[in-house]
Amino acid sequence: QGTFVKGSKYKVTLKYRGTAKKKTKVLLYVNGKKTTKTTSNAGVITFPFKSKGTFSLKVVFSGDKNHNKVELSRKFTITE
Repeated sequence: QGTFVKGSKYKVTLKYRGTAKKKTKVLLYVNGKKTTKTTSNAGVITFPFKSKGTFSLKVVFSGDKNHNKVELSRKFTITE
């Protein structure tokens, strides 16, 4: 949990044993609304906070034949 200013970005890096998971699809839920994101070559996705408020975020990697499913949840308050 944290408090941030408008314009801040939430950043998640998806790695396995120190190696970035490149071009991997993950689901991002922002206050329950689902968006599909694809990680960069560095294994990163970002979400910019463009308005004030409290946000619940959940990132889900569904797993694959070599990796288990992973979920990460956070709550943020954006102030001006």
